[in-house]
Amino acid sequence: APACELRPEIAECISFMRECGADFARMTGSGSAVYGVFETESAERALERVRAVYPECWLTRTIK
Repeated sequence: APACELRPEIAECISFMRECGADFARMTGSGSAVYGVFETESAERALERVRAVYPECWLTRTIK
């Protein structure tokens, strides 16, 4: 919450990730990035929409 108060764009990005279908979205502990957790199909659909607003966006997968 304090980071979002100082930089409202963090909260905006988190909210946008949720609008794009993220099951979960947060800022990393170090504050260097915002990430969203998606089902695989949802992530692939959301990627272009998110990149249109946040060009430095990457799709990654978890390691099992």
